[in-house]
Amino acid sequence: MDTQGAEPCILHSMEAIIKKLVNATFFIEFWPSSYEEQKIDRNKYLNFLFENFKISDLNYVLETFKSISSLAQLEELYQNHLKNLNNINHSTLMLEYKPV
Repeated sequence: MDTQGAEPCILHSMEAIIKKLVNATFFIEFWPSSYEEQKIDRNKYLNFLFENFKISDLNYVLETFKSISSLAQLEELYQNHLKNLNNINHSTLMLEYKPV
């Protein structure tokens, strides 16, 4: 899903559908500067992601694949993209739905 920063809104609107899934994997653009511009509630979005998905960061620029195992790591990734470290302000997240 690459919707130029609308990913949080789309995922939240799909929440009821997502919770009915048995097994699903999503690939979404993760672009914090766009979320900031749109005044997306960062804490709400990051908590939603962490509570519902196993998360991995696929960074095609750095050619890395990193599992995100804590909310603190997800927040750190968010902040690093805002700071544009290594000239990277976004990446792709692989979200594997983890039903309760």
